[in-house]
Amino acid sequence: MNRATVQKQLNGKYTITREIGQGGYGTVFCAMSLQLEKTVAIKCVQMYLQDEDQTLSTGVCVTVLRESAALRMLRHPGVVELIDIVIGEGVVFYAMEMCDGGDLCDLVYDMRKRGLETMPWDTLRLFTTQLVDALAYVHSCRLAHRDIKPSNVLLKNAHTLRLCDFGMSRTVKTSCLPAEHRVSYDTDYRYTRGCATLGYRPPELLMAFVIGYDPLCVDRWSLGCVIAEMIMLRPLVCNVSESSSLSHIFELFGTPTETTWPGVSPFMPVVSKIWPPTSVQQYFGAVRSQVPPDVAAVADGMLRVNPSVRMTPSSAVRLMRKNE
Repeated sequence: MNRATVQKQLNGKYTITREIGQGGYGTVFCAMSLQLEKTVAIKCVQMYLQDEDQTLSTGVCVTVLRESAALRMLRHPGVVELIDIVIGEGVVFYAMEMCDGGDLCDLVYDMRKRGLETMPWDTLRLFTTQLVDALAYVHSCRLAHRDIKPSNVLLKNAHTLRLCDFGMSRTVKTSCLPAEHRVSYDTDYRYTRGCATLGYRPPELLMAFVIGYDPLCVDRWSLGCVIAEMIMLRPLVCNVSESSSLSHIFELFGTPTETTWPGVSPFMPVVSKIWPPTSVQQYFGAVRSQVPPDVAAVADGMLRVNPSVRMTPSSAVRLMRKNE
């Protein structure tokens, strides 16, 4: 949407000053809240699904419903703050706190461009602590994000992160979860496989015939990938295709077996090589000595092929705080 169209539909509550960026989610503008007298970010999202010709509306977009519900509920220093929702003509406008520092993806790229091998020790610890604390809170609200990646982590400033973009989020009925978080045939435990961006998508979503999965464990894997990326200043897992991504995960962490992941056999693809189990820490290479031990332990704990043994965010919070 162009600036003039957005301004017209904001009912005089906000004055658009500039466009910040665009993406698959829509367009984001910088604006001044006339009531609060402060700068906010206005995220514009199409309210309705469109047919193939982009001419007819086919229903309310489910991501709009999910993000609206999530942002209204969540109140935490590590989650972007929702200030207001304005309903326009087929468009939803989210007024959110302004985060001027770009996103974590931009920061990683900038550090690599400047020749750094890894994030500075203090920054790694600070950002890891903030991320695990934010995700622990989100999960405590019985909510799974399901699309954690560097571009969905905003920088409020040089020292403060905000988790954003809850369009893929789902509520989780914890009473319905299996006793062990693993591949399941439970018909009440089905979620779409079409979540988590490739490269941050866990192995259980990459296996073609998986029926059920724990969305909280999806977040744990994705966050582990983000932490590893902060350490290495490059993505951990390739994102060329689902099959290549799955093969790369097996190469990095070992090919799962009934011993390491009970119940996995029916879902395993045919593989050309069996890789032994290993730790993510061996892939940190020359920067290993520059990584805080607790940060490395959190990354290693979350990046487990078997979802049932992945470290929970709350456990990660306790580990990080014990070493403060």
